[in-house]
Amino acid sequence: MRHNHPSGQMKASYEDKNITDKIVSAGKLLGVNILDHLIIDRFGYLSMCDEGLM
Repeated sequence: MRHNHPSGQMKASYEDKNITDKIVSAGKLLGVNILDHLIIDRFGYLSMCDEGLM
């Protein structure tokens, strides 16, 4: 899963964390492993998995 932050803010928001939890839960129900959630901007990315947020 991925989305962008055009503002350049490379910090996961409450909403980012909340939707990630919901999608991971839905994936478990369907037998789909969600490996990561990336937040991308023009300078780089933030991996929620690497940050321990999932």
